[in-house]
Amino acid sequence: MSKKTLFISYSHNDTTEVRKIAEAIQQTDLAEVWYDSKLRGGENYFSVIANQIVACEYLTFIVSEHSVRSDWCLRELEFAASEQKKILAVWLEDVQIPPRVKLIIQSTQYIRYQPTAMDAFIRDLSRALNGTAGTGPAPAKEAPAERDILWNEKKYFIETEKLQKIEELLREEKQGHFSVCFQPENAVLLGLAYELGLKTEVQTRKAEFYYKVARHYGSADGRYLYAALKFAKEPLEVSWLDEFDQAMQEQSPFALTYVGDDYYYGRKGRSKDMDKAYACWKTAAELGSVTAMYYMAFGYRRGECVEKDVDLAYMYALKATEFEFPRAYRILAFMYEDGEPMEQDYDAAVAMYDEAIKRGDFLSYCYKGYVVGKQGDIPGKRECYETAYKLAEEGKINSGTPYYRLGCLYEFGEGVEQDIKRSLELFFISADKGHKNAIKYMVSTIKKLDQSEWKPYLERAMELHCPDAAYELGMLEKRKDPQAQLTPEGVHYFEIGAQEGDLDCVVELIRNYSYILGRGEKDKDHDTSIRWFQFFFANMTPEYKKTLSEREMLDAYYYSFAIELDYDGPNLKPDREFVQYYIKKCLDESPRFLPKVVSFVVDGYLFPEESHSGFTKDVPHAEEMLPFLEGYLPAYARYIEKAKEEDETDYTVQMHKAIKRGYQEISDCYRTGRGVVKDREKASRYKLKATQ
Repeated sequence: MSKKTLFISYSHNDTTEVRKIAEAIQQTDLAEVWYDSKLRGGENYFSVIANQIVACEYLTFIVSEHSVRSDWCLRELEFAASEQKKILAVWLEDVQIPPRVKLIIQSTQYIRYQPTAMDAFIRDLSRALNGTAGTGPAPAKEAPAERDILWNEKKYFIETEKLQKIEELLREEKQGHFSVCFQPENAVLLGLAYELGLKTEVQTRKAEFYYKVARHYGSADGRYLYAALKFAKEPLEVSWLDEFDQAMQEQSPFALTYVGDDYYYGRKGRSKDMDKAYACWKTAAELGSVTAMYYMAFGYRRGECVEKDVDLAYMYALKATEFEFPRAYRILAFMYEDGEPMEQDYDAAVAMYDEAIKRGDFLSYCYKGYVVGKQGDIPGKRECYETAYKLAEEGKINSGTPYYRLGCLYEFGEGVEQDIKRSLELFFISADKGHKNAIKYMVSTIKKLDQSEWKPYLERAMELHCPDAAYELGMLEKRKDPQAQLTPEGVHYFEIGAQEGDLDCVVELIRNYSYILGRGEKDKDHDTSIRWFQFFFANMTPEYKKTLSEREMLDAYYYSFAIELDYDGPNLKPDREFVQYYIKKCLDESPRFLPKVVSFVVDGYLFPEESHSGFTKDVPHAEEMLPFLEGYLPAYARYIEKAKEEDETDYTVQMHKAIKRGYQEISDCYRTGRGVVKDREKASRYKLKATQ
């Protein structure tokens, strides 16, 4: 197997540690490493740096106080992201990540570097290269789904029978019968009692003691639970992750269940991998894990990484209800509600929701209310939602769903008098608790108000990271004078939206600063325009890119970026190879810009005074570009034929004339020595090309 190829992006302030990292990697068979130990600055970026990024498989971004604030490192990171390179974040230290950096690395593979634990670093790097490392600088806040969500109300679900056993064991302990307490299965139960506060007070140190005893006597569950407690205290100590793996190999139901959780969400050093999650859960369910039975019911019902099979979902849910797992009843209710695998039966669904509620799953009030409403009982629906709301206010429901559901009643005036502002207040609470739909639909509800009332609500929504909130605030500012540049406040709103990943906000910023696409001033706004173009390409999702391509807009962005890159700005010198790279992207996307590019090259590089391009005469670059552009003439001919342009012949003739004019000027320059060293052979060769 060939080695991976790594490009290391770093700040020169971290050179000492980076050299150690590079040398350690090079001594293994993991990867070939390229890192720049000398070049820095704005010149020859593509020819030296970007070519290396294009050629590599991974960009390894060294995270430090210096790198996250380095414009050069950000440029490398954004270019790698725009080229869809795999990115590893290697953390030298814990730092506050600026939004533009965070947006790229928050979902990338990461590892931590400790100079005193190089073996552990190499092991983590190996995991990352093989797709088994964690993602992001920190676990993202999980937004609950609107329908089913996985169990998260207790750390571990303990069956009634085990709770009764725990009560007995606590009495045995009190009486000093330690030989009973130290039996492996009993020690696990006592550890759970003290960790979770079951029938006793929480005493974490005592829980650790009992788990260690169970582990000592060969309990795989004890091994996992002890390691889990230690990992919570020492997350950088990788040996605990090895303990998790060992416990799984020893068929610990706890390990299989909760490492499955880690794969599902991408936590504790695991990459998000739902196939592995369900493989763990299936084994755990067979070993008697009730939580895993519920997870399997959940997965089979949704067809999530296991083929959808409502019969198997029904089977696992029934098995979980045998142990009174609360949400298993909710799964059954969903199935009665949807009519699979049994006949649709709303009454049976309501009965199952009641069973879930009886066992403490109070969120089922929300789902029960929905079904009651479908049966035509609007007062009953309202009562369910209001009950869930009160329970949430009392802290008995840890979810934004009750607030969202009640807010919907006020938004649409269903069973209550319509009140958009009351609806929004409830949505704000729900969104603050991470509820997906409250976050997603907040702005559309705000826009039901009179536009004069939007701003304060949009600002609150923006603080909750609601999509489109910053964009709408920016557009309010833009509408004040659509022809002028944005006000500082408008820029501020669009920048916040951009940092949240809203590419429509980035487009507005490009239009504000680009002198090609928008209202920018060439000297004043050039560098800012370049930065937002780079940000745009780095964060463009495949779906967004596809949309732009379908709308025949993507080539325009590549073209505009190339033109702006070629401008000799105050802080960024043109890199001709980089310019050519994006012109190629433009013409590969669509050859429709070929006439403009030909004119740009001929007039801009060879006749700058006549064209007022602001460029200096650049014969060598024109000499390189014209044959390159000639290669696109057949594709352009096919394009205009397909487009059925009325003046397609004129376009073709004009391009040929422009190219020949360019060759003639190059010939004259070599003949007279204007801008180049005299060269009769080249002068004759280009004279011939100009007359062919």
